[in-house]
Amino acid sequence: MTAIAENPTQVNISELDIIGVTEIFNHNDGEFQLSYRGQQKNISSLSNAEIEKFCDENGWDYSRTLLNISVISLYNGHSVVTKKVRDLIDYTDDGQKCLLSKGTWYQYNDDYLSYLRDSIAEIEVKYNPAFDFSREQHDNFINQKYEEEKNEPRYQGQDETAIKIALKQKYYAERAYNLLREQENGFQNYDRVDVKIGDCNIEVMDLYKDGMMCAVKIGSASSKLCYAVDQSLTALKLYKKGNLPNVPKINTVVLWFVLETQTHIEDVDGRPQLNQLDMLMLKNRLNQWKKEVRLQGFTPMIYINYRLN
Repeated sequence: MTAIAENPTQVNISELDIIGVTEIFNHNDGEFQLSYRGQQKNISSLSNAEIEKFCDENGWDYSRTLLNISVISLYNGHSVVTKKVRDLIDYTDDGQKCLLSKGTWYQYNDDYLSYLRDSIAEIEVKYNPAFDFSREQHDNFINQKYEEEKNEPRYQGQDETAIKIALKQKYYAERAYNLLREQENGFQNYDRVDVKIGDCNIEVMDLYKDGMMCAVKIGSASSKLCYAVDQSLTALKLYKKGNLPNVPKINTVVLWFVLETQTHIEDVDGRPQLNQLDMLMLKNRLNQWKKEVRLQGFTPMIYINYRLN
């Protein structure tokens, strides 16, 4: 328990997908309520940081309390499902070759790890240096937006520094990255473009080009990169069921990871080697994702790029 509390983990509410019938509820919609020992707190997103803050506010030891906190998933103010954190958490101990997922520990032997390496190696992976993203590029993008938006009424009375701070919050790294791909590389930008399914707004994808549906995520850990896998699979199910009539024709499903690391994972031929990533949780999810994409009749593909200093 202490190891889990002291290391980054992924805390995800289980998805409830009712495709083509009534509605879809997943961890990106609605809100949550944390509950423990008679204390409750409503939060808009479920994360380690929010749970740790809840513990601090009530004087509880995080490592001893974490797994016993109840998470109530709310939709339109009503309780949908209640689970303990222990039943939601994903935690990987690469040293011990084990994974805690949804309340169950799994031990991996060398045969399974060998299978996983072979399975991941089957996925087509591409690296194009032109798509790397530097902090200088982000700053230049903010400067461009400053010139375009500085005279808007919302910024009246603010100096250049204050306006640029606000613009950097508006055009955070991932949003700026997607907009740059649209401006410079001919992608269609679907980031923050939601499709209404029932009473829910679903973000289908981040980028589209030539039949490729792309889910983009910038990060350095499984806990963050796995969100792109969730988004991709949810959108794929909707598309296959015909619930996305206005989405262009898709033949390839792409996970686009912009890694926050200076260590490249390409081989001598320039092909990224996913097995060099020390992310057992992500590799397990990619194995499942690859199978699901192929079963639905599409081609799985991964783009790898880097967030540069």
